Amino acid sequence: MLCSLVLLQSCYFADDLFLEDPPAPRASLQVSCQNAVGEYIRERITTEKYTAYGFTDVVVHVPQELINLEEMEADRELGFHDGAKTDSIIAAKRAYIEAAHLERTAHLEHFFTLTTGSGDLEVVEANYILNDTFAVMAVEPLTILQIPGYYEQALNYFFHHYTVFTSPDIIEARKLSNAFYTFFKDHLETLNDVSERSAYYYTCIRITELVRVSGVFDPNQVAQMLVRDEQVAATDTALAQKDLAFSPLYEKSTASAIHGYYIFYKFSQTIGGITDTSVLRFDFSPFYEIESKTRINPPYGDFF
Repeated sequence: MLCSLVLLQSCYFADDLFLEDPPAPRASLQVSCQNAVGEYIRERITTEKYTAYGFTDVVVHVPQELINLEEMEADRELGFHDGAKTDSIIAAKRAYIEAAHLERTAHLEHFFTLTTGSGDLEVVEANYILNDTFAVMAVEPLTILQIPGYYEQALNYFFHHYTVFTSPDIIEARKLSNAFYTFFKDHLETLNDVSERSAYYYTCIRITELVRVSGVFDPNQVAQMLVRDEQVAATDTALAQKDLAFSPLYEKSTASAIHGYYIFYKFSQTIGGITDTSVLRFDFSPFYEIESKTRINPPYGDFF
């Protein structure tokens, strides 16, 4: 086999003596589109660091009018349609297509980050539409959010499906990790509103970081983290808010399914030397989205 391979290679070397250099291979449509999108982004940033995470497969859209025209032209070349009438119809179709600016377009989604000088990350997922010369014609945002730099590792885990659970059995850890990512990403794909999808993506990243650090998925810890984050965002720091207690996380379920969760949160706020204690009930969807919060009147003993 080795001798045969050597002989074959020798033949190629001999042929090369009589041939010009072969043309460089053309980049595939997928690679060409990815390169065009990457260049489009780089041309529009200044000091940010661009990191490409991934692209979907290119989908080519061809207007039906263009398909009909090309089929008619192909039939004419084969002799199925001939004469001045056919030429007139083809010319009219082509004029309409040009006037309407109808053309082939390539569509692909791209997920990437832009790292700012402060270390924060802008996370972007968008659909890019390119024409047949690989120029970007339109950008349709799908996900846009900004996260602190310390969540970058969690983003990598969530995007690439890295093993996030701790277990003596690596196969079991991998199985749990896959189930974890599938649970959250399947729901993410049902969200079409950019703001809603972006907010939930941030929730997924924060939950991933919690699991990555602890090695386990604890619904109580998840709910408590999400409540704390929501309260920090919604409360004036001048109120000096302090956590006092969390109830267990309760399920809202029937015999067939879990419909959501709820948890009670006790905290204090101090202003002007006066401290007040309050309790809020937070309701979650089955996918750990905060759906509502309700202030609870005292007494609070039954909840904690």
